[in-house]
Amino acid sequence: MSHVMKRRVTVLASMISVLLIASIAFAAWTSTGSGNGSALAGSAQGVTVEGDAVTTGLLYPNADGDVVVKVTNPNPYAVTVSAINGNGAVTTDAVDCTDSTVTFTDVSGLDQDIAGNNGTYTFTLTDAASMSDLAEDECQGASFSVPVTVVAASAD
Repeated sequence: MSHVMKRRVTVLASMISVLLIASIAFAAWTSTGSGNGSALAGSAQGVTVEGDAVTTGLLYPNADGDVVVKVTNPNPYAVTVSAINGNGAVTTDAVDCTDSTVTFTDVSGLDQDIAGNNGTYTFTLTDAASMSDLAEDECQGASFSVPVTVVAASAD
């Protein structure tokens, strides 16, 4: 084989090698897949409610008084309180005071956010309790327990 011929064969072999390598590079396989990821929803916990002593807006016969309600949010997210409603009869520990002399009026239209992770807010519900004119003298200085339900939903 002549020198020129050897050179042509080498060049041709080199070009074929380059084409083979390029075609292998373009022959790589691609792949896609589909399926489902997963997530887990938590469960809402009820807010806790406590009453605090009222120092203003005190009850007396035939008058209204304040109700104080402290709300704690144990959830990891904020909630908005929209209403506080009566949830049963008002009671007292005063032995001779008739429990039925005090009633509670539902409060709606609230828009109070309470932070998550045990955030608290104390509501003073002005004139939400009423004492009838039938209240006995034994009701003087009595403390009344007002059962309520707090309406709350996750804050926007």
